Amino acid sequence: MNGMDEAPDNESPRRREERLMGLVARVAAGEVSVMLDRDEASLRELAYAAHLVWGCLDDQEDNDNLGAAIRQAAAALEGKPPDATEFVDCVQARWGAQRHLDAAKLRTETALHLLGLRRQEEKCR
Repeated sequence: MNGMDEAPDNESPRRREERLMGLVARVAAGEVSVMLDRDEASLRELAYAAHLVWGCLDDQEDNDNLGAAIRQAAAALEGKPPDATEFVDCVQARWGAQRHLDAAKLRTETALHLLGLRRQEEKCR
């Protein structure tokens, strides 16, 4: 796993959200794959975050990249029941993610992360 994407044990909730939004933006941009070598809990968390954002991005290619990542995660997690038993929403329950994420915040701020990635790409050209 890429050390930049790995969650430290003492990570604050805000830092976790920031890390996930950046990672989902990079998956949407096609910079990284869903990374099936992630541990199961991290894969569930990434799939949950990607599912919340999927379909909400302006660029169809970005949404297609997230859709492909979600399908990869679903295949990797098939037949593996989640450890968590209490879920706040149905998408969290679908993925078995241990911690709830704010869907509105993720949708809004991931789009901003993606915009930042696009601007960096333009500067590098």
